[in-house]
Amino acid sequence: MSNLPTEFYWIGEHGFHRTRIATTYIGPETKFLERLAKTVPKVFTNLLPGVLVATSEEVVSIAKAITEIRLNTFFRPETDADGKVALVPVWRPEQAAALDVYWKPPGSMQLFFVAAQFNGASQENKFYIIARYTNRLTYLLPLPNLYDDGQICLPDGREEERTGPLSSALEMALKSFQTSQWNMDLHHAQDHADRKMFRFDPDGKQLPIQGSWPDLCEVINNAAYQFLGGLP
Repeated sequence: MSNLPTEFYWIGEHGFHRTRIATTYIGPETKFLERLAKTVPKVFTNLLPGVLVATSEEVVSIAKAITEIRLNTFFRPETDADGKVALVPVWRPEQAAALDVYWKPPGSMQLFFVAAQFNGASQENKFYIIARYTNRLTYLLPLPNLYDDGQICLPDGREEERTGPLSSALEMALKSFQTSQWNMDLHHAQDHADRKMFRFDPDGKQLPIQGSWPDLCEVINNAAYQFLGGLP
C-alpha cells in the first residue's frame, strides 16, 4: 500500500490542479470490522409486505414506497413563458386559493416514506420522505415542513406515532402526512424550485416539471441513508 501515489495533478477549469490524498489510521482490522458490523444495516425485503426493513445496533427502520403526495395547501396562478396559466403552491393564504390535489412523481423518481427508531435516551420514532433517482442518489424535495435531512415535521400531539410500534407508527404517520395541510414552516426551496416541480392546470390536472427534477432538489448525504429503511 505504501507505493500508492499521494497526490495527483490534473487539468481542469482555469488551469492546473493538485489533489492530495491523506491516510488516517483507524484501528486494527478486527476492531474496524466489529464497528462496521454494528453500524451497517441488515436489510430484509420479506419481513413485512410492501416495505424494506433495516436493522443495526444504532437504528431500526422501515421504508415504504409511495406513489403520490397529497398537496392540501394554497396555490396561485402563474403565467408561463408560452402564455399558459399554471397553478403553483405558495403554502400560505395571502392572495391564494386553497386546493387539495395529488402530485405523482415522474418515472425516474422513487418516493419512500421512512420510519426510524434510533437507540438513545428518547427512543422516539422519526419519519422521513425521501426521493431517489434512478442513479440511486437520494434527494430532499423542495417541500416545506421538512428538515434538511428529509425528516418530516409532523403536527404536535401525536404520541402514538412518536412512541408506538414502528410498523403501525409508519401507517399512522403516513396518514397524517397525507391529510395535514402544508404551510410555510421550514420552507427551503431555492429559486422557486417548488413552483417548477408542483404545477397544475386550472382544472387541477398535474403539469410537467419545468426542467430536470434532481436540479430542483438538494442531494441528501447518502451515508445518512445507509441505515434508513435499507435504501442503498
